[in-house]
Amino acid sequence: MSVRNRKYSLLHSTFTSCQGKFSGLIGCQGLISIKIVRFFRKYFKWILLFKIILLVYYPLHLFVINSRPILEPGEYELLLVSMPKSLATNNRSNSLASSHHRPAPFVIANPIGGLGNQMFEYACAYSVARALKTHLWVQVPKETNASLSLGLRPTERKFGLENFNIGFMRPVSGTDFFSDKNLPMEEPDERQILDYIYDIRNSATSSVLNVRVYCESEVYFKPYRNEIMESFQFTSSALNLLLTAAVKQLLDEMQESESVAVHLRRGDFMTVGGSLYRVLPVSYYKKAMVLMRERLRDPTFYIFTDDLVYAKSLLEEAVDVVYVSSVITNSSLQDFLSMTKCRHLILANSSFSWWAAYLNANADKKVIAPFPKYKGWYMNAKYKFLEKYYLVPTFYPSDWETINPWE
Repeated sequence: MSVRNRKYSLLHSTFTSCQGKFSGLIGCQGLISIKIVRFFRKYFKWILLFKIILLVYYPLHLFVINSRPILEPGEYELLLVSMPKSLATNNRSNSLASSHHRPAPFVIANPIGGLGNQMFEYACAYSVARALKTHLWVQVPKETNASLSLGLRPTERKFGLENFNIGFMRPVSGTDFFSDKNLPMEEPDERQILDYIYDIRNSATSSVLNVRVYCESEVYFKPYRNEIMESFQFTSSALNLLLTAAVKQLLDEMQESESVAVHLRRGDFMTVGGSLYRVLPVSYYKKAMVLMRERLRDPTFYIFTDDLVYAKSLLEEAVDVVYVSSVITNSSLQDFLSMTKCRHLILANSSFSWWAAYLNANADKKVIAPFPKYKGWYMNAKYKFLEKYYLVPTFYPSDWETINPWE
């Protein structure tokens, strides 16, 4: 019998022995106290060891967190972002605005993952910097340049934000950036970030805020939505490289028809066992396409995928289906640009297609998205606290339609 079971069995027998006895409340309490004392004597060394671990680990953990460098100097640069001229002016409603903030030294964004992840991370860090009226720096690899980023393939995880109209200013090497700074660092989690953005608890900090979370919801940047939308427009130099003759013709065709972008993702989802709970079943796409055919007149489906052979085996050839990736386009940025120009979208469980739909400027667009994103235990329950704690919609904007792909 386990220690826990023995403990509850001991207490249960004690209460049982008290029943039927007329020794009174004090007698039962005394008997219970004796049993508890015996229990703690028996397991005293284990309880003491646990307390020692807690007493040693927690202060040591805080010391390590607060004394380590903000970022380890390495082969990277930090780019200062051009913020609005008046940091005191923002888009927050009067109910959310507050004057209790004490400016943080600055905010650092660490964009990692694919392009969609990087966009979420930047938008989140930008909102924190705007809310705290401070500066934003973005950590990037030293080899980053626009021509390299334009060659992004769907499965690559290179830095891609330089292709957008973010307004990066002077670069500073990581070694130089932290050579004369010894400031405390804080790595806020999603709840703390929301506290900073919406000032829910009069949040303030004197630490450098190192934002290293995905924040996959518009909730994290909605107060500054217009600024984020403007920042994520492609630069003119990027457009000059992306808009090949084939892509221009494709965009013209999309504008002249009821075009529907369909994003089918496999790539890094095809890990060991990943295909069982991350790759969306073909039934999801077929349901979504049926809905689009019912609601639109003569729609044309443009397929964007990182696995063209697999996509063709699932969706087959049809007069209203056009395969784009690796046929008309040759980079994920061209795919992304093309998806933002379609009139309607069917999304994968991917931040890449999430942003393509979010940046799509068609006022009458219809968006169908999968929810839950993942199957079974891998379902993304990460943001359920938002609905419960902040009473706001989370992963998808409220006007997007969802289909449960796992039913």
